[in-house]
Amino acid sequence: MIEPLSEPALESAAADATENRFREILPHLSSGQVQSLLDSLSKLPAEIVSNPQTGLIMLTAKDGGGEQFYLGEVLVTTAEVKVNKSQGHATVMGDDRHKAILAATLSAACRDNATKDTLSLFKQTLGEYATEVAHMHQQERAITASTRVKFESMAEEDPC
Repeated sequence: MIEPLSEPALESAAADATENRFREILPHLSSGQVQSLLDSLSKLPAEIVSNPQTGLIMLTAKDGGGEQFYLGEVLVTTAEVKVNKSQGHATVMGDDRHKAILAATLSAACRDNATKDTLSLFKQTLGEYATEVAHMHQQERAITASTRVKFESMAEEDPC
């Protein structure tokens, strides 16, 4: 029989779900949306531990045989933020200090129990952006589907 999750375990699972959803949406957010999310977390006692820094990391990929290889270098920005006694760290692709700070702040806030009320506004705003991103992906899929070639329906041509 599966045991029900304890209250702390449920809170941890909810925080993980928020962070995972955020990670899926973050690359698609505009700078205005990032600023809006940062504003929703402005009441948190957040302290930037280290200023955001840019750097290069090696991006790995797998070939068709499953072997890893280095695809190339990728520009990333890292940030470290402390909320109360919880520390958060984030690395985002590109040169975007605000996204790195936002991701690090959320990482710390999700680990800090005193920030539950503040996170509710963040989750609401994130939900609105998630809907926009889902709509954008649906439009992209529709455009891609309209360009699909159906080879089985093409008539056989006479070579002469």
